Amino acid sequence: MGACQSGDVQEAGGWNDSPDFTEDNENRRVSVNKKTEEVEAFEPKDKPESDFFEFQAEDAAEDMQQFMAVKPWIGAVKEPDSHPDPDSNPPDETYELEYVYGYRCEDSRQNVFFNPDGNLVYMTACLGVILDKEANTQTFFGGGEVENKSKQVASDKHHHNNDIMCLDVNTSTGRQWAATGQVGKSPSIFVWNTQTGEKKARFKLERNSRAVSAIALSPNAQ
Repeated sequence: MGACQSGDVQEAGGWNDSPDFTEDNENRRVSVNKKTEEVEAFEPKDKPESDFFEFQAEDAAEDMQQFMAVKPWIGAVKEPDSHPDPDSNPPDETYELEYVYGYRCEDSRQNVFFNPDGNLVYMTACLGVILDKEANTQTFFGGGEVENKSKQVASDKHHHNNDIMCLDVNTSTGRQWAATGQVGKSPSIFVWNTQTGEKKARFKLERNSRAVSAIALSPNAQ
């Protein structure tokens, strides 16, 4: 019966620490054949053969189960057998802004004025509001239909497309003009009529100006 030197080969199923083994054989489980006294790689008899595609199929099935758990309606939604062709044209409907509730005062001050008719002029969201307190009706600067320059981005060519941050009225000379400034990457400033809500002028700030936090009109409304 042969013998092996201590430190060369460990017991069957152990880890090889012999410096005679190459790096490729490091950490490989080995055993000693008692008949031939040769060192052999140790392989369990009942080791199952790996099936790469089988594992892929199992992983895909598990991913699908997780996806269905998050969106369970996917498997229930079915396309009908017959349906009209998609129509990308806008519907033949129009809308009109009638009344707006609310007023911006949490982070803005001195933004309520009277116009020449004694009606209130103030701001909320991206609208300039003219309130007839006797009839309880409103006229607006903004709020109409606008063109979308890109997805979810409305044009600010005619009125504000983001929250108004400040407002001023020429209280010294007639109170007929209001100036408003908005928040945004390229904020706009508008001058509009406090009686009709019609736009008089528009000014565009440089990109990344972030917001117009304060605005004032001179006594001669310039």
